Amino acid sequence: MVVTQSLGGIAIKQTTITMEKKRDSYNALMQDWKTSRPDYEEFSDDGVLVDEIWNLTSPKILFLLKEPNSNFINIRGKGYLPQTGNSHLFWRNINIWQYIIAEYWNKRTPSFDEIYKIKENEVNSIAYVNLKKCNDNNSTSVPLEIGEYVEQDKLFLQKQIELIDPEIIVCGRTMNYFNVLFNSIKITKNIFRYKNTLVIDFYHPACRKAYKTTFDLLSKVMSEDIVKQNISEIKKSL
Repeated sequence: MVVTQSLGGIAIKQTTITMEKKRDSYNALMQDWKTSRPDYEEFSDDGVLVDEIWNLTSPKILFLLKEPNSNFINIRGKGYLPQTGNSHLFWRNINIWQYIIAEYWNKRTPSFDEIYKIKENEVNSIAYVNLKKCNDNNSTSVPLEIGEYVEQDKLFLQKQIELIDPEIIVCGRTMNYFNVLFNSIKITKNIFRYKNTLVIDFYHPACRKAYKTTFDLLSKVMSEDIVKQNISEIKKSL
């Protein structure tokens, strides 16, 4: 919490200190995790992409995925242009889905026509977490193996997500693993809630679905009255 005082710069200074403390705690967690798992030859250093942009973004959205793709492991600390990904759909879908969610979060209605411009934006205001931190350069994930990593790293994953502290989590085919970590409550189809976080059970961002298909599906669930009610409750708690 920031305490505003009459002296200029006080609130900004306190906010900066809080951000630095959180970053230090996060860095310590990731280092401890990496040290505790020497058999993870390539460790996925994931989380908030750009702290300074994340802190100004509303809502704060975390994309929870299964495991690294190829050698993409040094994830946090930078933004990404859509054309630089291993999949031409991955970052573009993230841009579109973030836009849809943010519109409903801010009591607006998303426009499908807007996505053709939005999808090409640099992705820099989200958090991106892989459940499996060990990179095996797999082209496809083995569900049982992912589950084993989630169980093994459960305490680390719980702490990582708690430190990121998102308002929205988009599970890219990872909802069943999320429920191993946290006890969420089902609100409606595809929408769950864990404490003051809305959790969306959705496609992986690299899915080969038409933009219109995922736009319509995500818009439909986000526009439900029960979802709007939960968003309002979460916002009041912030």
